[in-house]
Amino acid sequence: KRIMTFDSVYSWLATRPTKLQVLGLVSAVFFFDTVLSWAVALGFFFLGLLPDTGYDPFAASVPVVITGIIVGAFWEEVLFRILPLTFALRRWGLGRSTFVIVLVSSAIFGVVHGGILHLAAQGIGGILDSILFIKLSRLGKRPFFAGLILLTMHFVFNMFVFAVAASV
Repeated sequence: KRIMTFDSVYSWLATRPTKLQVLGLVSAVFFFDTVLSWAVALGFFFLGLLPDTGYDPFAASVPVVITGIIVGAFWEEVLFRILPLTFALRRWGLGRSTFVIVLVSSAIFGVVHGGILHLAAQGIGGILDSILFIKLSRLGKRPFFAGLILLTMHFVFNMFVFAVAASV
């Protein structure tokens, strides 16, 4: 039996991914982020835990919505992944301290999205996104490329969420 250990995760993250692995990782993380977020949201809805915020997506002007989608995603990625993980990778490499940074920044990311109720979906999504950032940073050790991929994924995800909210 093969047991996942810190060392096995470390050795996988330390290797440089191929282009096919990059495509697969980005697709898988985006898919799981989306499915996880919507599954938790539906669960909250059916349990009656979703508060009625009174948000009307049609009341906001297009520039406000676009700004929210782009600026919100940009600052979330910069504050919760790009800056802390770039610092951690440069300071400690792939040590245990970096994984503590992943867990803490992902937990804060989850709570910022709606309190303790969102810790599960957005927190786990934050961990997946952080792992993707670390793995993509192995491509020539360029965190800019990894950050650009995460920003693009976040923009697309936010547009998807707004489109669904606007159609309900």
